Amino acid sequence: MTTERAASVGELPLPGDLSFQSGTAYLLGKVGAVARHRWTETLARIGVSPNQFLVLMALAETGPVCQQFLAGVIGIDPRNIVPILDSLEARHLISRATDPADRRRRLIELTRAGRRIVADLSALGEQTERELLAPVPAGDREALRRILRSVLDAAG
Repeated sequence: MTTERAASVGELPLPGDLSFQSGTAYLLGKVGAVARHRWTETLARIGVSPNQFLVLMALAETGPVCQQFLAGVIGIDPRNIVPILDSLEARHLISRATDPADRRRRLIELTRAGRRIVADLSALGEQTERELLAPVPAGDREALRRILRSVLDAAG
């Protein structure tokens, strides 16, 4: 039985220099973890959960919509959106009213306080993104977004 000589400390790769650490999937995962951490910290400063963020930001772009449509737009099961809406309504960030076109449906929309929170979230989100992408040359940032969107679209 042959025993291989143990590598001396000087022969070992430095942290971050292992071959798998230069793989695209690994790098995307690490960058994603950093981005998610910063994003959740940003949301916590405002006191909003990730799912509440999705609802608020979607409503800011769509205007008043029914619950089913909103759930579909943000990718949440319609049954699971109710507690999210309840929590936002309790904070007076959204309102629910009967749809005049179909009295069985409820329209959800942002309140004035909800629009203020969205403005705060947008500003903090832009600041967080600027900080995260600061090392990336400005001209490469849009290319990065296009590449990431392509990967996500292809992944389904």
